[in-house]
Amino acid sequence: MTGRTGVGVGDITGDGKDDLISRDTAGNLYRNTGTGKDPSPRA
Repeated sequence: MTGRTGVGVGDITGDGKDDLISRDTAGNLYRNTGTGKDPSPRA
């Protein structure tokens, strides 16, 4: 996460899946809603 600092992970939306909260260097907060799917396949 270039220019962002990880702040926390937890179920913020109440759907049972972890969400990611981050903030940028200006202090803006961002929520990345978890889908429960891994976006990158494992070898």
